[in-house]
Amino acid sequence: QMPPVSVGIVTAQAQTLPVTNNLPGRIAPTRIAEVRPRVTGIVVERVFQQGSLVKEGDVLYRIDPAPFRVRVESAQATLKRAEASQLQARQQSDRIIELRERNVASAQQQESATAALAQADADVASAQAGLAAAQVDLQYSEVRAPISGRIGRALITEGALVGTGAADILATIQQLNPVYADFTQSAGELLALRRALQLG
Repeated sequence: QMPPVSVGIVTAQAQTLPVTNNLPGRIAPTRIAEVRPRVTGIVVERVFQQGSLVKEGDVLYRIDPAPFRVRVESAQATLKRAEASQLQARQQSDRIIELRERNVASAQQQESATAALAQADADVASAQAGLAAAQVDLQYSEVRAPISGRIGRALITEGALVGTGAADILATIQQLNPVYADFTQSAGELLALRRALQLG
């Protein structure tokens, strides 16, 4: 007789299996920034390498700074002139107040001196604001990266006139760390998956 046939025994156990769907997808940057000029002028230099990684604050383009330096110097001169007028008005006001205490000057003279000093103070404040605006424009002559990421191709070359209009885009930066993974799935497949989840 033939020997008995050996058989194997398998114990079945329930376990959870993942439901896997293959879906088409695309990787998208988390942020995209369009590099734009904040002042009007001629581009004299492109600093970045196209397709390279840049950090927030890196200089990308340089716009001719000469006109902006002239404006800063003019604003500084205006401020000095206003400060000199303010000093003169303050001295005059102090003199009139002293004379008024001795009843040598009239009340109208004191009021005029006080008004002249207030106007001189306002002229100094206006000149300081003008100097600050000129310095900001000078800083903006260096176009810097608004975010960190990979910069695309240069859309403007040296010698081009750029301005603050909406059409002047110098380059585009995409932040790729982290990134979004966008997947698309049909509504029918999504409903079927939800029904399967409800059924366990």
